Amino acid sequence: MMPVQERGSGNDFRIVKGSVLDIDDLMAVWQFQATLVPCATAVDHGLLPGQRLSDAQREEIAWWSGKTVAMEKLQQLSKVLPAGKSWTEELEVFGDLETTCVTIFSDRGAVVEVNARLDLRTLSAEAGKAVLAFARGLECLLVTDDNLMLKPELSDLGKVIKTSPAYRFVSSPHTFFSRLASLNDGQRP
Repeated sequence: MMPVQERGSGNDFRIVKGSVLDIDDLMAVWQFQATLVPCATAVDHGLLPGQRLSDAQREEIAWWSGKTVAMEKLQQLSKVLPAGKSWTEELEVFGDLETTCVTIFSDRGAVVEVNARLDLRTLSAEAGKAVLAFARGLECLLVTDDNLMLKPELSDLGKVIKTSPAYRFVSSPHTFFSRLASLNDGQRP
């Protein structure tokens, strides 16, 4: 088996059945994930809502360099998504990793990445609004798994969710897995 590898400044690779996967690949099929990125950093790199990032931009830009997550914003979020369990001191979880949550990954106390996962099986309006309010309060954009940059607005997010694999899964698990089985390697369900 291969050893755990490091990428960037944090340990965000884990061994799973002999292969190395990014921690973000370990979410449930019913979760829609978006990464929160500060608007100021996006603008500094000439990026705007509606654009797609290249994989290199997503990985190479130090989105949170010199930025923090205000305690007041965390307190507001925790009213709807209380602090949850984490396997490391470097990861703060608000909500439940298996359902709807916000995660904040830090390296030596500095924020490195902020993600939101929405459980499309049971997503409440209150939790969805809390995540969007958290993103707006931090002056962030949302970046989807296919690198689309969005304003943290319900209408924008709703359109994208309806085209996501997570939405297709919760709408019809049987059809989702049938289609998945018939796809060629490299395509998304």
